[in-house]
Amino acid sequence: MKYQINIGLNVPNQQVDTQAQLDKALALLVDAFKVHRAALAQSSTEPTLLAEFSADPRRVYETLIQISDKLGQDCVAVYNPQRQQGALVGSKAAEWGTFSIAKFLAL
Repeated sequence: MKYQINIGLNVPNQQVDTQAQLDKALALLVDAFKVHRAALAQSSTEPTLLAEFSADPRRVYETLIQISDKLGQDCVAVYNPQRQQGALVGSKAAEWGTFSIAKFLAL
């Protein structure tokens, strides 16, 4: 199944090299899933990796929690275009409320 993801590249309470964080995020996605395309965009708050990938629905959310944690993110935003459903996924996702398609950056 295909998914789209937004991964913010800033890390709370840390100074990070955007290019290094982008490279790390993309490497983690490529290692876990079949990535079809990716791009860098600016959200209203930070540089953001946008990617489209295929994954087994049974493991996508568990894997994304691990990726989010490895990147020092509270959560990432993931969207399934086929089902038109999105979610915030990560160890601290509950602190961010619910997924908003209006805030999601599409590829």
